[in-house]
Amino acid sequence: MVSATQCSSSGFVRGFFYNHDLSSTEGTSNRAEIFYAYVPDDTGRWSCPHNKAEVLANLPPTFMHELQHMISFGEHAIERNGPAEEVWLNEALSHMAEELGSLSYEARFPAPSGRTNPASIFPDSASPFINPNLLYSYRYLFSSATYSLTGCAPGTFCTLAERGGTWLLLRWIADRQGIATLRRLVETNLAGRANLEAATGRSTPALLGEFALAVSTDSIIGVARATAPASLRFSSRNLRRLYKSLFDAYGIAGGVGRAFPIEPLPLAADASVRGTMRPGTFLTYRLRLTEGTPTAVLRLLAADGLPFPSTSGAQLSVVRLP
Repeated sequence: MVSATQCSSSGFVRGFFYNHDLSSTEGTSNRAEIFYAYVPDDTGRWSCPHNKAEVLANLPPTFMHELQHMISFGEHAIERNGPAEEVWLNEALSHMAEELGSLSYEARFPAPSGRTNPASIFPDSASPFINPNLLYSYRYLFSSATYSLTGCAPGTFCTLAERGGTWLLLRWIADRQGIATLRRLVETNLAGRANLEAATGRSTPALLGEFALAVSTDSIIGVARATAPASLRFSSRNLRRLYKSLFDAYGIAGGVGRAFPIEPLPLAADASVRGTMRPGTFLTYRLRLTEGTPTAVLRLLAADGLPFPSTSGAQLSVVRLP
């Protein structure tokens, strides 16, 4: 599927699920539940070389990922005659499936057991399931205005950073509403935003607005976690600790530029800030007020200086911290 030249420049396909195998009885369909995977190729005869140890290390999380795609299509299209799930939410659920694999090993090997380095946050067996999602979500938060949570970049099945952002969104939703929310997202004939809103009972703008605050306010250094309301915190993961571990392991040379990906942009009094962002994402600003400041007024305007039309979806979320 991927030549050696393509592999070296843009990566390779570890595995995939083909919904035609479930939905069709034509001669081009295998008419079965099949998961396709890459195999060892030490000499690089078919693509870039992959040895047996590499394949065995990478296939378990890939299998979890593709199995979710298979289940999702079966539940949406086969069982309920609905459309296949939209790519952004489908990929978010598959990356959540990977994390479920990590959680299984985390429960089996509580710290410091199962670790080559006893100081590691995760046991060795969990790392292949969780570490890629941490890195992808770091990239999303580092350049949040570039990526959308509710749509893939044109011509893609969502970039890795977009996938990391949607995984983090579902992680927060599951923390807030319970893991059963994921089942509701799969066992339905709804797709995309309609599915998300039905499963959570919340509008997409409300979810995105609170999520933007949660990733910014969770575990702020020097501020007690209880300062932010429970809805604006992650209960299962400490983002500051996780991203700090990435920074310690990879550093700037490895693409992890700072200990926490979000660096709030300063917003000074009487300042005017202009910028752009894709729909379905956010930017984080910090406005410092003195005790003698009785009132602060923020104006969110379109490029022409007029208020955004009500159909644009533009919104401002504010949290006040001591």
